Amino acid sequence: MDSQALQKHNIMDIRFKYNNQFITLSILPEDSNDSLQILDESEMDKYGEAKYQIMEGCSYEYKLKSDDSNSALSLHKKRDIVRPSKIDSNRGRITPGNYVGTLTLEVQNESGKIVKELQLEVRSIKTSYREEYQLMLEEITDYCTELLMQAHSPVSQNFIPDYSRSTEILYQKFCFVKSILDSDKFDEAINRIIRTPSTKWKETKEINDIRRLKKVNSSIIKQIVSKRNRVKSTNNIYSKKIETLPQRVRTARKKDIVDTAENQFVKHVLYSFNNFCANIKDKFKNDSKEQKEAEYLENKMDQILNRSFFKEISKLTTVPLNSPVLQKKDGYREILQIWFKFQLASNLTWSGGDEVYSSGKRDVATLYEYWLFFKLLQLLQNIFSLEFDNLSSLIEETKNGLGLKLKAGQHTIISGVYESNIRELRIEFNYNKTFSGNAEYPQSGSWTKSMRPDYTLSIWPKNFSREQAEEQEVIVHIHFDAKYKIKHLKNAVQNSTRKDKKENQGYKRSDLFKMHAYRDAIRRTGGAYILYPGENTKSENHRGFHEIIPGLGAFSLKPSKENSGMDELKNFILRVVEHFLNRTSERENVSFHKYNIYSKKSDTQIEERLPEEHNEERVPPPNEESVLVGYCKNEAHYNWIINKELYNFRTEGARGSLSLGPLETGASYLLLHRENKLVTNEIWEIVSDGLEIYSSAKLKDLNYPSPGHQFYLVCEIAQVNEDFAKDIKWDIRKLSKYKPGRASSIPFAVTLAELMEVKV
Repeated sequence: MDSQALQKHNIMDIRFKYNNQFITLSILPEDSNDSLQILDESEMDKYGEAKYQIMEGCSYEYKLKSDDSNSALSLHKKRDIVRPSKIDSNRGRITPGNYVGTLTLEVQNESGKIVKELQLEVRSIKTSYREEYQLMLEEITDYCTELLMQAHSPVSQNFIPDYSRSTEILYQKFCFVKSILDSDKFDEAINRIIRTPSTKWKETKEINDIRRLKKVNSSIIKQIVSKRNRVKSTNNIYSKKIETLPQRVRTARKKDIVDTAENQFVKHVLYSFNNFCANIKDKFKNDSKEQKEAEYLENKMDQILNRSFFKEISKLTTVPLNSPVLQKKDGYREILQIWFKFQLASNLTWSGGDEVYSSGKRDVATLYEYWLFFKLLQLLQNIFSLEFDNLSSLIEETKNGLGLKLKAGQHTIISGVYESNIRELRIEFNYNKTFSGNAEYPQSGSWTKSMRPDYTLSIWPKNFSREQAEEQEVIVHIHFDAKYKIKHLKNAVQNSTRKDKKENQGYKRSDLFKMHAYRDAIRRTGGAYILYPGENTKSENHRGFHEIIPGLGAFSLKPSKENSGMDELKNFILRVVEHFLNRTSERENVSFHKYNIYSKKSDTQIEERLPEEHNEERVPPPNEESVLVGYCKNEAHYNWIINKELYNFRTEGARGSLSLGPLETGASYLLLHRENKLVTNEIWEIVSDGLEIYSSAKLKDLNYPSPGHQFYLVCEIAQVNEDFAKDIKWDIRKLSKYKPGRASSIPFAVTLAELMEVKV
């Protein structure tokens, strides 16, 4: 045995032989005392991992030494992971960072020639990563193969695996197949078939002594009459009519056997799996991680086929696809589905797979991001009507077979609609959509730097195009980011202490800051949420105001067959849809006024001492407050206004009557002017709640001088106590609604901002 590993005092020693000397590579953790691990042979085969294991995110010191003295060997520098010391080439540091998977250490001599390769497995900080990795890959494969098997899929399938591709492409195909064959579903189906197999009756012929007969049928009677080698009958019943009987007769016996067409199909399927593993194993480098994984799966198929059950089953002659047993019986139904999926998966490649498992990697965090894409897609399919063309475009024909068009960093978009008798909505589900930076309003995008959330759900009314929805502020973007490394997210969206940070195990404040960046920088964002595989499925959802959006928070979505947490996220999205159906929501009102305000660029600039509050409440801005401009016809009219603190407007369409609009009915001030006095400081506060109708008789009772019309609109007024009205005069001739001549007596309303612009 040329290598041996010892684990003493938290130091891992890996020994190998070179030039008749034993060399020891000693690895010492710098920060975590429990980050070293050694697998036994069975675990290595089961998980397809290297024997010697370290942990991601930790740092290690290493030293190469021969039994006699320091070794002349050194480790070859490998990216930023393996960094030899500049002082002593025998020493250095190993810092795997976020890398997870098989790390090959290259031992070189003084001339730089690689003389030995040693493999370390970099484990994830999450103890459940192996099971989660398998489950995520299995579910991704299930979804992709189901998509391919849809009746209207535009891709024609070739069910013969091609082994002539590069090892990288073949390993991608193998990973898809492995996710199927190494699943609990496959194992349960095989065990169920063996426990309760499909059987049939088989009739066998045998020669028996006639004295042992228990039943007599037509065949036996014929033999009694015609068969030779007879003896004299001693039976009292037969001897009177039949003097002799044959000594032996041929009888039929029915036997329950498992050699059925359905079981032959199962055996054929297992051989197909076995041949695939054997063929693909030969394409990988000897003793490589990939070859060991294929060999493990091949051995698994061999063990199943060597069970006595399958030895009784003959070779398949016809494929019984129409068999009710294959289509309905437990175990057989699953094997039929698995066989179809195998045919497709063995031809499926994935451009994004390179980031997950190429070159020995096992990037669980990236796989989690892909897994979430499909889980979110399935969730949205249950709520919205997604366009099939978008879904089918995820799979395309490539020179390597069938290609899954999903790759981190590349934009993928799925469109759909939500139809109800209340409101029809259009949605877009985006993966890796870039919101361009420095986009000018009202364009979509970020108003600072470009942002690219992992997933974005955009919702807007169906009557608007996407461009119109952006411009008119009716679209809402909800962003999600995948964070696999987070284990706990206790109070992540609240103030976190140093203790919280230690408990979070992977949560960083920068993760939360990024959610704030999405929320604040990307226009029309209604919420930003972290998706992480937490220990429990409780979410953190903090609302900006009183409604479901805008908001900020996190959802725990864990790869699990029991409770993944998707139900809580589904309820959240359903509440968002319900929120969109509410036409009087606060968000709807805000978006309407926001569009009206920002769509009209104003050059008005008012720098005056204006009122800030009234009755302990904030007053509207000057362009939201209005002023009625009224005419005083003579001195008697003016004195009546002063004494009664009332002002009246004509009605009934009479000349000089007040045309009612939003500015007129909601006015806060009254500005008076008289004939030949168009520069005035006569400003009053309107204290009544709107305008009241007074009859001419009521005005006479109030001593109004000569009312000439039947009805008037009247408001109560009071002296203005605000500082802005002191020592100020306004030239009403400069107001846009002013009309010269006899029309100057017609009342009108302007904003307070417009009035302040004509200040003298």
